[in-house]
Amino acid sequence: ASTGFSAGPPYQVRMLHQLARFIDGQTFYRPREISVLLRALQGDKPFDRCWFFEGLGGCRRRAGIAHWDNQPVADALRPWLEFEQVLARVRAIRLHDAIYSRGLSVQMAFQRFDANNSGLLEPMEFCRALRTLGFAFDVGEVANWIEAMDTNEDYCIDYAEFFAFCKQQVDSLLGVTAKSASNSGGFNTQDVASAATKRTVAQLQDGEEDPT
Repeated sequence: ASTGFSAGPPYQVRMLHQLARFIDGQTFYRPREISVLLRALQGDKPFDRCWFFEGLGGCRRRAGIAHWDNQPVADALRPWLEFEQVLARVRAIRLHDAIYSRGLSVQMAFQRFDANNSGLLEPMEFCRALRTLGFAFDVGEVANWIEAMDTNEDYCIDYAEFFAFCKQQVDSLLGVTAKSASNSGGFNTQDVASAATKRTVAQLQDGEEDPT
C-alpha cells in the first residue's frame, strides 16, 4: 500500500473491485459478486449499463462480451430489479423447504412431477407441483416462478434449471445452514426466508459487511 494510505471499508473495496471488473469487460460473476456489482451500478439504468458494456465489445478483444446475455453479468444489465432478486431467492428457499419437508430430494420431486417423463416440467405440470407442495398462486405468479427458473427461455423447466434454482442457489445463499437443515428434514421457512432477505439487503447497503 502507498505510504499514508488507508484502505476503505471492506464492502466498499469489494464494490470497487467488481466495478473495475465490469469496466474491464468481464462477464463471469458469482451471485454475491453480482449483488455487490448491482449496488455499484444502481445509479445507472439497465439500458445505460447495457449500452456501455456492449460498447466495450467494439474496442476490446473480449469474445465473451458479444454473448453477455448468456453470462452471469446479464443479471446486472437486464431490467431486473433488486427486489425481484430477493423475491426469487425467497421462492427458492420456500420451494426447497416444501420439497424436503415431505421427505423428498430435489431429484425425486422433479421425477414425481414430470408426469409424462419428458424430462421437463411443463407449465401445467409445474402448477400441479406447486399445488401439491402447498403453494397458493394465480396465473401471474406461476409465470413469475417459471421465468425465475427458465434460463433457456423455452417456458419449461428442465432438471438442471430446477436443481440450480431450489438446491444450488439455496446452498449458495445460506451455506452450511441450508445443508444442515436439509439433513435434519427441512427448514423453518420463515426463519430462512428472513435470513436470505436480510443477507441480500445487507449486501446492497453501502458500507455494511456481508452477514456470516
